[in-house]
Amino acid sequence: MEEAFPKEIMGYHFNPKEKVYVGSVVLRNFPGALAGVATILSKEGINLISSESANIEGTKTSAWGFFAEAEKPVDLGKLKQLIEGSGFALKVDLVEGAEDDAVIVDRYHYPLRLNTGQQAMVFRRGDIVDMFNRIRKIFGSGANLIIYEMGVATGESDAKALADSVGQDTVEKYLVDLVYLYAAEGWGWPEVVDLTLEPLRAKIRFEDSFECTNTKSPAPNGHFVRGHLTGLAAAIFQKKITCVETMCAAKGDPYCEYTAEEVAG
Repeated sequence: MEEAFPKEIMGYHFNPKEKVYVGSVVLRNFPGALAGVATILSKEGINLISSESANIEGTKTSAWGFFAEAEKPVDLGKLKQLIEGSGFALKVDLVEGAEDDAVIVDRYHYPLRLNTGQQAMVFRRGDIVDMFNRIRKIFGSGANLIIYEMGVATGESDAKALADSVGQDTVEKYLVDLVYLYAAEGWGWPEVVDLTLEPLRAKIRFEDSFECTNTKSPAPNGHFVRGHLTGLAAAIFQKKITCVETMCAAKGDPYCEYTAEEVAG
Protein backbone atom coordinates (compact mmCIF):
# COMPACT_ATOMS: atom_id res chain seq x y z
CA MET A 1 0.00 0.00 0.00
CA GLU A 2 1.26 3.49 -0.86
CA GLU A 3 1.98 5.89 1.98
CA ALA A 4 -1.27 7.52 3.01
CA PHE A 5 -2.48 9.68 5.89
CA PRO A 6 -5.77 9.63 7.79
CA LYS A 7 -8.64 11.88 6.68
CA GLU A 8 -10.65 12.85 9.74
CA ILE A 9 -14.37 13.51 9.50
CA MET A 10 -15.64 16.08 11.98
CA GLY A 11 -18.15 14.79 14.47
CA TYR A 12 -17.17 15.85 17.96
CA HIS A 13 -14.05 16.86 19.87
CA PHE A 14 -13.14 15.98 23.45
CA ASN A 15 -10.25 17.22 25.58
CA PRO A 16 -10.87 17.81 29.30
CA LYS A 17 -7.49 19.53 29.67
CA GLU A 18 -8.20 22.44 27.30
CA LYS A 19 -10.91 24.88 26.33
CA VAL A 20 -12.59 23.38 23.27
CA TYR A 21 -14.38 25.16 20.43
CA VAL A 22 -16.37 24.45 17.29
CA GLY A 23 -16.60 27.05 14.58
CA SER A 24 -18.14 27.72 11.20
CA VAL A 25 -17.02 30.52 8.91
CA VAL A 26 -18.53 31.49 5.57
CA LEU A 27 -15.48 32.61 3.60
CA ARG A 28 -15.27 34.85 0.57
CA ASN A 29 -13.97 32.60 -2.17
CA PHE A 30 -10.65 34.20 -3.06
CA PRO A 31 -7.00 33.19 -2.49
CA GLY A 32 -5.78 33.66 1.07
CA ALA A 33 -9.19 33.97 2.75
CA LEU A 34 -8.89 30.76 4.75
CA ALA A 35 -5.26 31.48 5.65
CA GLY A 36 -6.24 34.98 6.75
CA VAL A 37 -8.88 33.72 9.18
CA ALA A 38 -6.58 30.96 10.45
CA THR A 39 -3.94 33.60 11.20
CA ILE A 40 -6.44 35.63 13.23
CA LEU A 41 -7.37 32.53 15.23
CA SER A 42 -3.70 31.77 15.86
CA LYS A 43 -2.96 35.31 17.11
CA GLU A 44 -5.85 35.00 19.57
CA GLY A 45 -4.44 31.78 21.03
CA ILE A 46 -6.71 29.36 19.14
CA ASN A 47 -5.08 26.09 18.08
CA LEU A 48 -6.83 24.35 15.18
CA ILE A 49 -7.30 20.61 15.74
CA SER A 50 -9.37 19.56 12.74
CA SER A 51 -10.97 21.44 9.85
CA GLU A 52 -12.60 21.04 6.46
CA SER A 53 -14.10 23.33 3.85
CA ALA A 54 -16.38 23.14 0.84
CA ASN A 55 -17.73 25.55 -1.75
CA ILE A 56 -21.33 26.67 -1.23
CA GLU A 57 -23.03 25.79 -4.50
CA GLY A 58 -24.21 28.72 -6.58
CA THR A 59 -22.27 31.30 -4.59
CA LYS A 60 -18.76 32.74 -4.51
CA THR A 61 -18.31 31.59 -0.94
CA SER A 62 -17.20 28.50 0.93
CA ALA A 63 -18.05 27.06 4.33
CA TRP A 64 -15.13 26.28 6.62
CA GLY A 65 -15.71 24.30 9.78
CA PHE A 66 -13.23 23.49 12.51
CA PHE A 67 -12.59 22.16 15.98
CA ALA A 68 -10.05 24.04 18.06
CA GLU A 69 -8.52 24.32 21.51
CA ALA A 70 -7.07 27.10 23.66
CA GLU A 71 -5.13 27.02 26.91
CA LYS A 72 -6.95 30.13 28.19
CA PRO A 73 -10.53 31.40 27.75
CA VAL A 74 -11.10 33.39 24.55
CA ASP A 75 -13.34 36.44 24.16
CA LEU A 76 -15.58 35.03 21.41
CA GLY A 77 -17.36 38.33 20.82
CA LYS A 78 -14.08 40.09 20.14
CA LEU A 79 -12.86 37.19 17.97
CA LYS A 80 -16.00 37.26 15.83
CA GLN A 81 -15.61 40.99 15.29
CA LEU A 82 -11.98 40.55 14.23
CA ILE A 83 -12.89 37.88 11.68
CA GLU A 84 -15.96 39.67 10.31
CA GLY A 85 -13.99 42.91 10.04
CA SER A 86 -11.09 41.29 8.22
CA GLY A 87 -12.80 41.20 4.84
CA PHE A 88 -12.19 37.46 4.59
CA ALA A 89 -15.53 36.26 5.94
CA LEU A 90 -19.25 36.99 5.67
CA LYS A 91 -20.54 35.03 8.67
CA VAL A 92 -18.91 33.60 11.79
CA ASP A 93 -20.27 31.16 14.38
CA LEU A 94 -18.16 30.10 17.36
CA VAL A 95 -19.17 28.06 20.40
CA GLU A 96 -17.12 27.07 23.43
CA GLY A 97 -17.57 23.74 25.16
CA ALA A 98 -19.11 23.75 28.63
CA GLU A 99 -16.76 24.11 31.60
CA ASP A 100 -17.64 20.75 33.12
CA ASP A 101 -17.84 18.86 29.85
CA ALA A 102 -14.94 19.64 27.48
CA VAL A 103 -16.76 17.85 24.67
CA ILE A 104 -18.25 19.73 21.75
CA VAL A 105 -20.21 18.58 18.70
CA ASP A 106 -20.31 20.02 15.19
CA ARG A 107 -23.75 21.64 14.97
CA TYR A 108 -23.21 23.77 11.89
CA HIS A 109 -22.65 21.55 8.88
CA TYR A 110 -25.46 19.54 7.32
CA PRO A 111 -26.16 17.75 5.06
CA LEU A 112 -23.04 15.81 4.21
CA ARG A 113 -22.46 15.56 0.46
CA LEU A 114 -20.11 13.73 -1.85
CA ASN A 115 -18.72 15.76 -4.74
CA THR A 116 -21.17 13.98 -7.02
CA GLY A 117 -23.79 16.07 -5.21
CA GLN A 118 -25.28 12.99 -3.56
CA GLN A 119 -26.22 13.30 0.10
CA ALA A 120 -24.09 11.07 2.32
CA MET A 121 -23.97 9.74 5.86
CA VAL A 122 -21.18 8.33 8.01
CA PHE A 123 -21.00 4.88 9.61
CA ARG A 124 -18.17 3.37 11.57
CA ARG A 125 -16.71 0.50 9.54
CA GLY A 126 -17.49 -1.82 12.43
CA ASP A 127 -21.17 -0.89 12.26
CA ILE A 128 -21.42 -2.20 8.69
CA VAL A 129 -19.66 -5.44 9.62
CA ASP A 130 -22.04 -5.85 12.57
CA MET A 131 -25.01 -5.38 10.21
CA PHE A 132 -23.67 -8.07 7.87
CA ASN A 133 -23.08 -10.44 10.78
CA ARG A 134 -26.66 -9.90 11.96
CA ILE A 135 -27.93 -10.74 8.46
CA ARG A 136 -25.85 -13.94 8.54
CA LYS A 137 -27.24 -14.85 11.95
CA ILE A 138 -30.84 -14.43 10.77
CA PHE A 139 -30.66 -15.77 7.21
CA GLY A 140 -27.92 -18.40 7.52
CA SER A 141 -26.56 -19.73 4.23
CA GLY A 142 -28.61 -17.26 2.19
CA ALA A 143 -27.07 -14.23 3.88
CA ASN A 144 -24.02 -13.97 1.63
CA LEU A 145 -26.24 -13.75 -1.46
CA ILE A 146 -28.26 -10.96 0.19
CA ILE A 147 -25.06 -9.04 1.04
CA TYR A 148 -23.74 -9.59 -2.50
CA GLU A 149 -26.97 -8.27 -4.06
CA MET A 150 -26.81 -5.24 -1.75
CA GLY A 151 -23.35 -4.59 -3.17
CA VAL A 152 -24.56 -4.99 -6.77
CA ALA A 153 -27.39 -2.50 -6.23
CA THR A 154 -25.02 0.00 -4.61
CA GLY A 155 -22.42 -0.41 -7.34
CA GLU A 156 -24.98 0.23 -10.07
CA SER A 157 -26.26 3.33 -8.26
CA ASP A 158 -22.75 4.68 -7.62
CA ALA A 159 -21.77 4.20 -11.27
CA LYS A 160 -24.82 6.17 -12.41
CA ALA A 161 -24.14 8.98 -9.93
CA LEU A 162 -20.51 9.20 -11.05
CA ALA A 163 -21.43 9.22 -14.75
CA ASP A 164 -24.07 11.89 -14.13
CA SER A 165 -21.48 14.00 -12.32
CA VAL A 166 -18.40 13.81 -14.56
CA GLY A 167 -19.70 12.14 -17.74
CA GLN A 168 -19.58 8.57 -18.99
CA ASP A 169 -16.53 9.19 -21.20
CA THR A 170 -14.57 10.60 -18.26
CA VAL A 171 -15.45 7.61 -16.09
CA GLU A 172 -14.16 5.18 -18.73
CA LYS A 173 -11.04 7.26 -19.48
CA TYR A 174 -9.99 7.67 -15.84
CA LEU A 175 -11.27 4.38 -14.48
CA VAL A 176 -7.94 3.34 -12.93
CA ASP A 177 -7.74 6.63 -11.02
CA LEU A 178 -11.40 6.60 -10.02
CA VAL A 179 -10.91 3.22 -8.33
CA TYR A 180 -9.19 5.20 -5.54
CA LEU A 181 -12.62 6.50 -4.58
CA TYR A 182 -12.80 3.30 -2.52
CA ALA A 183 -9.89 4.64 -0.46
CA ALA A 184 -11.23 8.20 -0.37
CA GLU A 185 -14.49 6.91 1.11
CA GLY A 186 -12.85 4.56 3.61
CA TRP A 187 -13.61 1.13 2.16
CA GLY A 188 -9.98 0.00 1.90
CA TRP A 189 -6.92 0.58 -0.23
CA PRO A 190 -7.52 -0.54 -3.86
CA GLU A 191 -5.11 -1.27 -6.67
CA VAL A 192 -5.91 -2.21 -10.26
CA VAL A 193 -3.47 -5.06 -10.85
CA ASP A 194 -4.61 -5.84 -14.39
CA LEU A 195 -7.15 -4.34 -16.79
CA THR A 196 -8.18 -5.36 -20.29
CA LEU A 197 -11.12 -3.64 -21.96
CA GLU A 198 -11.82 -5.95 -24.93
CA PRO A 199 -12.99 -8.35 -23.68
CA LEU A 200 -13.39 -6.74 -20.27
CA ARG A 201 -11.28 -8.35 -17.57
CA ALA A 202 -9.93 -6.74 -14.41
CA LYS A 203 -8.04 -7.85 -11.34
CA ILE A 204 -8.42 -5.52 -8.34
CA ARG A 205 -6.58 -5.85 -5.05
CA PHE A 206 -7.92 -4.51 -1.74
CA GLU A 207 -5.75 -3.98 1.31
CA ASP A 208 -7.44 -3.22 4.64
CA SER A 209 -10.90 -4.03 3.27
CA PHE A 210 -13.60 -2.96 5.74
CA GLU A 211 -15.41 -6.21 5.09
CA CYS A 212 -12.56 -8.65 5.69
CA THR A 213 -9.88 -7.02 7.87
CA ASN A 214 -10.09 -8.20 11.51
CA THR A 215 -12.54 -10.91 10.45
CA LYS A 216 -11.95 -14.65 10.20
CA SER A 217 -13.69 -16.88 7.69
CA PRO A 218 -12.89 -20.29 6.16
CA ALA A 219 -14.22 -19.04 2.80
CA PRO A 220 -13.96 -15.74 0.90
CA ASN A 221 -15.88 -13.11 2.86
CA GLY A 222 -15.89 -9.97 0.68
CA HIS A 223 -19.38 -10.42 -0.72
CA PHE A 224 -20.45 -6.77 -0.56
CA VAL A 225 -17.28 -5.49 -2.26
CA ARG A 226 -17.53 -8.29 -4.84
CA GLY A 227 -21.11 -7.26 -5.55
CA HIS A 228 -20.21 -3.59 -5.72
CA LEU A 229 -17.44 -4.25 -8.25
CA THR A 230 -19.88 -6.34 -10.28
CA GLY A 231 -22.62 -3.71 -10.29
CA LEU A 232 -20.18 -0.86 -10.92
CA ALA A 233 -18.51 -2.53 -13.92
CA ALA A 234 -21.82 -3.73 -15.37
CA ALA A 235 -23.31 -0.23 -15.19
CA ILE A 236 -20.24 1.54 -16.57
CA PHE A 237 -19.65 -0.78 -19.51
CA GLN A 238 -23.24 -1.99 -20.04
CA LYS A 239 -22.09 -5.61 -20.00
CA LYS A 240 -22.95 -8.65 -17.95
CA ILE A 241 -20.16 -9.14 -15.42
CA THR A 242 -19.08 -11.93 -13.14
CA CYS A 243 -16.72 -11.37 -10.23
CA VAL A 244 -14.83 -13.84 -8.04
CA GLU A 245 -12.84 -13.19 -4.87
CA THR A 246 -9.67 -15.23 -5.38
CA MET A 247 -7.80 -14.09 -2.24
CA CYS A 248 -9.30 -12.92 1.04
CA ALA A 249 -7.82 -11.32 4.15
CA ALA A 250 -10.49 -13.01 6.27
CA LYS A 251 -8.99 -16.37 5.23
CA GLY A 252 -5.50 -15.24 6.24
CA ASP A 253 -4.31 -13.93 2.87
CA PRO A 254 -2.33 -10.65 2.95
CA TYR A 255 -5.09 -8.86 1.04
CA CYS A 256 -8.32 -9.42 -0.85
CA GLU A 257 -8.19 -9.82 -4.61
CA TYR A 258 -11.09 -9.87 -7.07
CA THR A 259 -11.23 -10.93 -10.71
CA ALA A 260 -14.07 -9.43 -12.74
CA GLU A 261 -14.78 -10.30 -16.36
CA GLU A 262 -17.54 -9.95 -18.88
CA VAL A 263 -19.73 -12.91 -19.58
CA ALA A 264 -19.56 -14.00 -23.22
CA GLY A 265 -22.79 -13.90 -25.18
